[in-house]
Amino acid sequence: MINISELRSYCHVPTCGDLTAHPRIIKASNALLEQYGFSSERITQMDDEQFGYFRSRAGRNISRVITELKRSIIRNMEVSLSDFPLELLESYVFSHYIIATIDKELSLHVGIESDTLKTLFKENGWNSCAFITAENPDGEIVSDSQNDKNQTALMSELDENNLPYLKGEGVGVNQDWPSESSVCIFDLGFGEALAIASAFSQLAFVWVASDGVPKIVIVGGSASQDIHLV
Repeated sequence: MINISELRSYCHVPTCGDLTAHPRIIKASNALLEQYGFSSERITQMDDEQFGYFRSRAGRNISRVITELKRSIIRNMEVSLSDFPLELLESYVFSHYIIATIDKELSLHVGIESDTLKTLFKENGWNSCAFITAENPDGEIVSDSQNDKNQTALMSELDENNLPYLKGEGVGVNQDWPSESSVCIFDLGFGEALAIASAFSQLAFVWVASDGVPKIVIVGGSASQDIHLV
C-alpha cells in the first residue's frame, strides 16, 4: 500500500518564483509601487541609472514585503496538503487525465513524464499547462446541469482572456465518482492556474511544468479563496 509520504511526493508545492502571476502578488506589488510613486509600466521604461535609483529607494523594501506574502501563501498551501485526506489524495494521484488533441487522445498520469505533451509544448512555444475542471466544486457532486454551467463559465473565462486550451476529461479509478469534463490550459503561469482553480472552488488540479511530469496541486476549494483571490 502506498504511504502518505510517497503520495505527497506526487504533489507540487510552489516556490516563491512560481507565484509571480498570483493575483494577490500582482495586487500587492502594484499597490506598493504606487505607494512609492512608481508603476510597473514606468519601471519597464527605465534605463540602468533610473532602475538603480528605484532599487535603492523602493525596490528592496517592496521585494521584502512581496517575498513574505509569497511565503505566507506557500505556508497555507503546505498546511492544506498536510491536512488533505489520504484516500482523496490517492484518488487524485491515480486518476487518468485525458486531453482531446486534434488527432488523438493524450492521457496524463501523475508522476510519469509525457514526451507527447512535451512535444506539444515545443511545437506551440508553451512551457506548462494546467488540467482543471469546474465541475463538482468543493468535492461535492452536483447536478449535470449545474456542472455544465460551471464548465461553460470556465471556458468562457479562458476565451475572454485568450488562453489556449484543449478539452479533456478526468477519469478516476473509483467508479463511484463520475468522470469530469475538464480543460487543459496552456501558456499560463502557476499563479494564474491557482487563481482559476480557486475561483471555481476546486480542491485540486494537475500542473505540468516544462519537464512534462504531471503533479497534483492541492488548492482547498472555496476555503482557499481568501488566500488566492483578491
